[in-house]
Amino acid sequence: MVTNNAGDFRRLFAAQTLHAGLVILIPNADRTMQCCLCAAALDQLALFGEPVNQVLEVDLGGDDVTFALYDLPGKTP
Repeated sequence: MVTNNAGDFRRLFAAQTLHAGLVILIPNADRTMQCCLCAAALDQLALFGEPVNQVLEVDLGGDDVTFALYDLPGKTP
């Protein structure tokens, strides 16, 4: 699941015993930038592996795309 709505989806996914993973696009960006961020997220997931019970946050730091991968509270992949 990919979303810009971090608060609602973190809460929904944290309530699940098992989920396939959540990708959160942090910046509120236009469709072109969202596509670029999604492509970068897919490349990063290819390195990290399956994000079972994890969240991958994708953000912009200036011109650089940054990533944070973490477990949802109380979950382990």
